[in-house]
Amino acid sequence: MEMKMSKKVACVTKHPGNIRELLNTGLLEGMPVMYIIPHSKKAVLKGVITGCNIRCFCPSCNGFKAVSAYYFEQHAGSTKKHPADYIYLGNGNSLRDVLRASERSPLEALEKTIRSSIGPVAKRNHINCLNCNEDVLPSSPTEHVLCCHCLESKQPQDPPTPSYPCKSNSSSKEALLKKISSSKKGGSAGKVTNKDNGLHKLVFNVLLDGTEVAYYVDGQRKVDGYIKDQRIYCNHCNRVVSPSAFEAHAGEGSRRKPYDNIFTSNGVSLHELAMKISKDMGRSERETDDLCRECGHGGDIFPCKICPRSFHPACVGLPEAPLEWYCDNCKNLVQKEKALAENKNAKAAGRQAGVDSIEQIMKRAIRIVPLSDDLGGCALCKKKDFNNAVFDERTVILCDQCEKEYHVGCLQSQWQVELQELPEGEWFCCDSCSGTRSSLEKIISDGAQLLAEPDLEIIRKKHEAKDLCMDTSTDLKWQLLCGKRATEDGRILLSAAVPIFHQSFDPIIEVHTKRDLIPEMVHGRGPKDGMSGQDYSGMYCALLTVGSTVVSAALLRVMGGDVAELPLVATSRDVQGLGYFQALFSCIERVLISLKIKHFVLPAAHEAEGIWMKKFGFSRIPPEELEAHLNGVHLTIFQGTSYLYKAVPLPSSKEEESLVSE
Repeated sequence: MEMKMSKKVACVTKHPGNIRELLNTGLLEGMPVMYIIPHSKKAVLKGVITGCNIRCFCPSCNGFKAVSAYYFEQHAGSTKKHPADYIYLGNGNSLRDVLRASERSPLEALEKTIRSSIGPVAKRNHINCLNCNEDVLPSSPTEHVLCCHCLESKQPQDPPTPSYPCKSNSSSKEALLKKISSSKKGGSAGKVTNKDNGLHKLVFNVLLDGTEVAYYVDGQRKVDGYIKDQRIYCNHCNRVVSPSAFEAHAGEGSRRKPYDNIFTSNGVSLHELAMKISKDMGRSERETDDLCRECGHGGDIFPCKICPRSFHPACVGLPEAPLEWYCDNCKNLVQKEKALAENKNAKAAGRQAGVDSIEQIMKRAIRIVPLSDDLGGCALCKKKDFNNAVFDERTVILCDQCEKEYHVGCLQSQWQVELQELPEGEWFCCDSCSGTRSSLEKIISDGAQLLAEPDLEIIRKKHEAKDLCMDTSTDLKWQLLCGKRATEDGRILLSAAVPIFHQSFDPIIEVHTKRDLIPEMVHGRGPKDGMSGQDYSGMYCALLTVGSTVVSAALLRVMGGDVAELPLVATSRDVQGLGYFQALFSCIERVLISLKIKHFVLPAAHEAEGIWMKKFGFSRIPPEELEAHLNGVHLTIFQGTSYLYKAVPLPSSKEEESLVSE
């Protein structure tokens, strides 16, 4: 009865951000791979891609066990912790090469790009072994990858890497870096950062979809748009493009400085924001180079405070590794950052003296435009203008329950709600939202409740139909939890619900942070301290337990007094089909009736629509009718799904009495 996300649809409708997502496309199924560190003497480990794992042919597994890419790397005896860089296909491309190619590909050509990256490459007369750089004969069974000698090599480990720095002249250093970055000869022996692309992409972990941005030159606004899907929706071409393409649309493609010239609506350049994020991140939270930027060797190196570049102390004239240090490149950027308050582009974009613009972004106090022309803006006047510099009538405030936007001036003129400043605590736009929050808090505080007899009867009938005996000695209960206000016992139950969701759904991964969003949704977490991002603090989790064991779970959002949605539901695999979720859904529906919610919606994959429509009374609804019911509310969106709708009936007098007694 669970909503099943369509993996086949999802895998071709988004860019894979890691090995698991790449393998999950199914395009690499059955392909042989090898783990090898180029230019080393370490033995090769062979494998075959099987589902999201790799069938390992190490002496222990011997082809009988499929392991993740992470363990495949460990079985190869490597401590690199970058399996994508060292797992190679038969055409000489690493999995990292395939990921990079797919990242640059337009979404509509993604499958073709991946197939091209994993397919055969043009044969050459001269082929180098990835391991020893010697010639490989075209007839070799490991063509484009290894020579026969390296394939049979049984050397147990790499020669020890010197722990001391070694200086080299500029010509040899450049030659070494060029060799390191050469993908045609087997990829790098380690990571060396030449450009700040990785640093810059951090901004997409912070800026919410819909954040207004614009490209400025000499104080003039050239083109504008907003953040969408880790890139920028350009209002010039009405397409989602990369920052570089956005710069080209501004007529400044030759500048090649998109992040320096793209500003948020309060005057912060994407480059400045990236530097701030990187400063606030601990070194353990970000990926740093494993080779010295100066000499190109590994060993005892330390990273820059801001960027991923790493250095030997002696290579930069230091007696030992410092606690905090900026490379020359970042020193110049820090100086530029100090002068940003006087930058005419920043001023033109909305920079205000005496205002902490970075803090505004982190606290979501900047303009987030709607992602549809028909939605968003002030819920009263429907206009999208705002003022973020000072508190006045065009300042926008969000309701903490329904999350709709309101101009302070519109609240005063139309509803006679007068605000002198933004409230510090929670703010609700109306009595309905305030009442909804109070009712939800009451349900949470009541704790776990025994299932009603009609719900127990559902489970009994399902057991009888399958000739199973229902355990009557154990209590069956349900309860509603909110992660940010959960007790210790509540947090334990929420943690137990996470693997149940993972049984039915692949992890929902943020592309650049690699963070799984399912635990964030289950625990109802907001953005991390100092980091903005997806805010799930309004998400509730309904659980059904048998004794102390969670068997079914559902995520619930209640947007004011009109709309509720059910983004994800799941039941433990070993008890599916026994009526547990059907009973839990009945409990959730009674809650919505008690809250006098009018509209109930959920995202359903195509193959699950029939279940929701036949068993639970949902139906398809035209988009324009759904938008009318939502009235500006933004739903949780999953690719490969469509929304189903159900009108929530009003409670009868008997039901109201029953709900009060409960």
